[in-house]
Amino acid sequence: MLIDGHDDDPLVPGEALLALPGFWAAHLLWLCETEDGDDPAPEWFGVDAADADAAYGALTDVERWPVFRIPLGGGHSAVVVGRNVPEDEGTEYVVSHPA
Repeated sequence: MLIDGHDDDPLVPGEALLALPGFWAAHLLWLCETEDGDDPAPEWFGVDAADADAAYGALTDVERWPVFRIPLGGGHSAVVVGRNVPEDEGTEYVVSHPA
């Protein structure tokens, strides 16, 4: 998979990860953190911690950066890249043109 600006990065299709039982918990738990100390739990998403941990490991693998493509109108796509650089992890969003 080639994306401008990620020529040497280990990008892999990520769509298969969506089928992991703990995917959404692993992807969204950080959004559930509160200031009052109530730590979010995978059970909030209907999964156990082991499933969430396995999905988190797949999402943050430094040797396999998952890429998710979301089709948009006019042949464009939104591309979500899990940037798994140690000490500088993040998510990048790119809109690609069909040409």
